[in-house]
Amino acid sequence: MEIVPSSPPIYLYSPLPEGYIRLLRLLPHQAKHAPIQCQLFDYPLHNYGVGTHRYEALSYVWGSPEKPYSIFLDDGCLSVTTNLYAALLHLRDRFTERVIWIDAVCINQNDLDERGSQVQFMAEIFAKASCVIVWLEEEATSIHDDKTSDEGGRALEVIQKAAEGYCRTGMDEEKAVLALLERSWFRRVWVLQEIAAARHILIACHSVEIDGHAFSSGLTALKRLIVDANMRDQIGMAVFLIKNATLRHKRVIAGPDKFSLHIRSLADLTTMYNIHEATDCRDKVYALLGMSSDNHGPGAILPVYTVSWKDITCRLIRFYVGEQACVQTWDDEDIAVIKGKGCVLGVVKRVKLNSSKDNCRLLNAWDTVCQLGGNR
Repeated sequence: MEIVPSSPPIYLYSPLPEGYIRLLRLLPHQAKHAPIQCQLFDYPLHNYGVGTHRYEALSYVWGSPEKPYSIFLDDGCLSVTTNLYAALLHLRDRFTERVIWIDAVCINQNDLDERGSQVQFMAEIFAKASCVIVWLEEEATSIHDDKTSDEGGRALEVIQKAAEGYCRTGMDEEKAVLALLERSWFRRVWVLQEIAAARHILIACHSVEIDGHAFSSGLTALKRLIVDANMRDQIGMAVFLIKNATLRHKRVIAGPDKFSLHIRSLADLTTMYNIHEATDCRDKVYALLGMSSDNHGPGAILPVYTVSWKDITCRLIRFYVGEQACVQTWDDEDIAVIKGKGCVLGVVKRVKLNSSKDNCRLLNAWDTVCQLGGNR
C-alpha cells in the first residue's frame, strides 16, 4: 500500500514580547525553484543598539491573493502571494542565509492587535535595516512567467544607462520604462514611509538590480517620457524620497515607542500624498504616522485596526482642527463635513508656490498672506 506523506500544518504564530519584532531567516538552496524554506525568530528592535542593524527590509506590493504559493516556515507552512514568492526566490542565496523583515510573514496578519502595534514600529524597522530592497516584479501571473519579468529588467537597465548619461532610447525601451512605472508599487501609500526611512535602497526586478540613487537619477533624466499628470506626481514623490533618503535624519521624538522620520506635519502629509492607494483605507492615514512631525503626545493618532474608517476620518479631522469640532463622516466615503460658525475673511484669487521656503501662500483679495506648511 502506498503511503502518502502528510502536508505540514499551517504555521501558528506565538505572541511577541513587548518591543520585539519578528525577522525571517531565508535559508539557502542551490536549485532556483526549490521550495522556499525559512525560519522566524523574535528580535528586540529597541534594545539592540542604535544605527544600522544586520537585517534587510522588503518594500513590495502583496499582489493578487489568487493562486497563492506555500513556504515552509519552521515546522509549518504559510500561504503567500505569487509576487512575494517570486521575491523570495530572487532574494534566496545559493549558499548563505539572508535575514529579512517582510510584513506579510513577520506580522501575524490575523491578529488585529498585533497588526496595530507592529505598524507603529515600521518606520523604525525600515530606518534600522542595512538595506531596503524594492521589489517591482508584480505583473507576472506565475513565477515561471519570464516575458513580463524580462521587460521589467530591461527597463531597469535603461534607467541605469540614463543615470550614467546615456539617455537616447528607442520606442521599445521607452515602452518598457513606462510599463514599469505603471506598476502599483508607485501608487502604494506604504512605500513612501519605507523608502523615506531607508539608509540604503536597492531596486530589483527579475534578475536585475540597481542602486536607489541610480534609479532616481535615471528617472530624472527620463522624465520627458512621463506625460500623465498623476503618474508624474507619484513618480516624482518616489524619486524625491529615494534621492534624499540617505540624508534624512532618523530619530526618536518621544521615547522608544515614538520613532519618527519627522518629515512634515500630519496635515501636510495627508494633503501631499492623498492620491496614493491602500488596500485597507485606514492605511492611508496609518502609513503616514511614522513620517509626521506632530503626531505625538497624549492626543497622538495610533494605528488601531478595530476602529472603522468613519471613526478614523473623524479622529483625523479633530487632530487638525481641535477636539471640540463637530464632524460628520461616512464609512464608504473619503469626505467629512465640519459643522460650525464662521465669517468670510476674503476670496482666494490664486495659489502661489514659494519653492525656496517650501510653503504654499494663499493670496486673498486684499493680498493678505496665509502660509501653510513649513515650520510651525
